[in-house]
Amino acid sequence: VLDLNGYVVNGDITIESGQLSIIDNKGTGAWIGCITVDAGAKLAVGSGNVIAGESGVAVINKGTLSTDGGAVIGKITNTGSMEGVATYGTALVANTTVAQAALNAAIDGQAIQFASDIEGDLTAVQKPNTKITIEGDGKTLKGTIIVDGKSSAYAEAGVTIKNLNFDATAITKDASINLGDGSNATRYTSNVSIDGCTFTDTDYTAVA
Repeated sequence: VLDLNGYVVNGDITIESGQLSIIDNKGTGAWIGCITVDAGAKLAVGSGNVIAGESGVAVINKGTLSTDGGAVIGKITNTGSMEGVATYGTALVANTTVAQAALNAAIDGQAIQFASDIEGDLTAVQKPNTKITIEGDGKTLKGTIIVDGKSSAYAEAGVTIKNLNFDATAITKDASINLGDGSNATRYTSNVSIDGCTFTDTDYTAVA
């Protein structure tokens, strides 16, 4: 049993036999990387997050993937068998490192949910045929979310930002949603929805 205990673990791993159970008593940690599950082995994701790493795949699963409350963010390939009740789609995040990793790896229909207030900037890079959700759950971001359209205007891309409080109090920059960062390379964002967000002590104006 691996208890993340709120920490982030980076790296790839192969489970050749037996079972690895990933849990997270604090609900805010993450394993970031590619986990290969060989035939006959089992990965059980309890209350933790598994997020795709640089390989772009969260689980290469020839054995069994079992989930019960945890989240797998990113593409799952070579599925042997799937068990459990999780939706595989919503990662709890409590810092910019895990939140950014989850945004980078998210595939269509997946989401990140704030588990606590966060200070720092995040970038949601739009991808073709990929709609994701950032759920603030009433928490606060002291920073900016940049939605990067890749200067491509992907018609089927989308980002929904919900229930997040943007607060620039006591920081030396704005707290905002930025549709592109002002450069030609990030323009032409598509289907951005803002729902139930607040903005405090910032010069930016929310447009739904």
